Amino acid sequence: GLVGSRWQRVPTGAVEPQGWLKMQMTLQSQALTSHLPLFWPNVANSTWIGGFADVDGGLHENLPYWMNGAVPLAVQLGDQELLGTIE
Repeated sequence: GLVGSRWQRVPTGAVEPQGWLKMQMTLQSQALTSHLPLFWPNVANSTWIGGFADVDGGLHENLPYWMNGAVPLAVQLGDQELLGTIE
């Protein structure tokens, strides 16, 4: 039969970052991650959220890629400001 997986998925937030890693994550959350929607229309005004900024025939993937990083980062840090930006 199949051998069971060696690894188990841990829910986001189950492990809290500390030390250097927490500092790097905090820097990331307070820098480009939280400010990108403020100046890049492809994220702030994406067709995924009813906007029109990325209707130039592209793949419309900017917002999903940004959210794929921003959501876990905000949840892991408990960053209310970034969570508000995501909302």
